[in-house]
Amino acid sequence: HSGGHNISFCFEYCEANSKIFRNAFEEKFSLYNLPIHIFEHRNILTSVEDQKKVAFKFLKDKEVDLVVIPAPNPFLSLGLIEACKDLNIPHVVIFHLVRMNINVSDAIRTRFLNAVSSFTRFVSVSEFCKDALTRNFKIPPNLIEVIENGVQLQKIENDYSQIKRVLGIEDKILIVTPGRFHPQKSWDTLLEAIPTIVKEHDNVHFLWSGDGEMVDELKSRIRELEIEN
Repeated sequence: HSGGHNISFCFEYCEANSKIFRNAFEEKFSLYNLPIHIFEHRNILTSVEDQKKVAFKFLKDKEVDLVVIPAPNPFLSLGLIEACKDLNIPHVVIFHLVRMNINVSDAIRTRFLNAVSSFTRFVSVSEFCKDALTRNFKIPPNLIEVIENGVQLQKIENDYSQIKRVLGIEDKILIVTPGRFHPQKSWDTLLEAIPTIVKEHDNVHFLWSGDGEMVDELKSRIRELEIEN
């Protein structure tokens, strides 16, 4: 319970979701091990039907006032949206990972648009995602609200002087970027901009922290741009 509301988390329990389950448990939220992330790219329609069946059965047995669906992209939310529509349950779908060029069949696009009802609200974490949704799934722009990801400032108001001393850059502005080195994060876009930034602001130092499939590629490009320090 939170502020008089009963909040439930429904995820399929696995190692990747263990932190979510642990945090939700500590906050005393209701937890349900629900296999709703049923998805097979080679058979999208079957995956949608399987997801819809699981979601429909669960939601029908509960008294739910609102469903929040955090989905990377429309493919992974369609079955849930259809279940909510059939049960007349208001739902907010939050998209946070939508590529610009997606191969979307007419059948999937039509089914997705047919699932949208007066009970549906869409949220995108960026204008880029919104444009991709409009382009690939033909969702009217006026139905998508952009709410960018927030930052908990109290967690980053730290003293980085020790890090600066270790790096020998006490007199420079330190820009730290943690994350997974994956094409989805557009590291290459930021990397190509760095030479221009340091040319105009020579007191800036970039520190990247993470791991992933792009590590070697990024290191190679950093050497080519001669910005390695």
